[in-house]
Formats: sequence, C-alpha cells, structure tokens
Amino acid sequence: MRHWKTLLIFVGSAVAFSACTMTKRVSLVPAGVGSAEQVAIVKADWETLGRKLSIEKIDGKQIREPSWQMPYITEAEITPGVHTIEVSFYERSSRSTSNAVLKFYAQSAATYQIHAANIPESFWSEFSKTLVGGEGHWTAWAVDTKTGEVVAGRKPPAIK
Repeated sequence: MRHWKTLLIFVGSAVAFSACTMTKRVSLVPAGVGSAEQVAIVKADWETLGRKLSIEKIDGKQIREPSWQMPYITEAEITPGVHTIEVSFYERSSRSTSNAVLKFYAQSAATYQIHAANIPESFWSEFSKTLVGGEGHWTAWAVDTKTGEVVAGRKPPAIK
C-alpha cells in the first residue's frame, strides 16, 4: 500500500511539473516600451488536466513553433492598438484542426482573457460522433478582465 502512495505522489508531481514547463509567456513589445501602463496582456485559458488554449500567431507572426514538443504560449505582452490573435484548442482527445482568429483593439494597462468552448451540435450529430468518431466545432472569444466585456469573438449563449 505504501508503494501506491509514493507512486501517486510521484505521478501527481510529474503532471504538475510538466504542466508548468509546457507553458510560456512571450513579449512582442519593443525595447524601451515595457511598463505596465504601456502594454496590454493577453492570456489564454489553461487548465492543467482539461481544456488548453495556445496563442499561435499574433498579427500574422508565428509565435509558437508547430511541434508537439514546443510549449503552449499562454500569455503575451502586446502594444496598445488593433491586433489579430490566433489560438489553437486542445482538450483531452480533441484538438483543433484550424486556429480561431480574434481581432480587437488592445488598450494600455489592460488584460484580456481568451476562452474557448465546444459548440454543441444536433442530437444525432453528437450521437454519431460518440458512436463512430468525428470532428466537432469550437469557438473562441476574448474578454476584458476588468469590465467583463467581450471584445472579440462570440461567447456561446449557454456559457455564463
């Protein structure tokens, strides 16, 4: 019994450690423009054992290398202004086949949180995916964390 506890602690620690090392913050802010009042922060949802989002591109520039070995980009510093951010989605056995594209105006000293959700389809479509497999659809949206306002994308009505 004692060995199981040791194994469980080891596995839990390994999962926590790997989750920490698999995420990364990047900065696209030019040198000399770096105070909190002069930049905006974009954060992608990240659940250690659940849904994961990664920032793939900002303004057409590839941020995350397209490899399963590369860390997920979960935070980015950007300058104020209009930006186009592309995110990918991963949840257990489901992975996006294309990026969601969000375009919004980032304000100085603001923080934006990007969320994602599966889009439920018809009963028979969902039943068929469960029975024989298949692809679903998902959506992403960005929220100003201070105001709660959706600034890009469209939050599904079922999400509170």
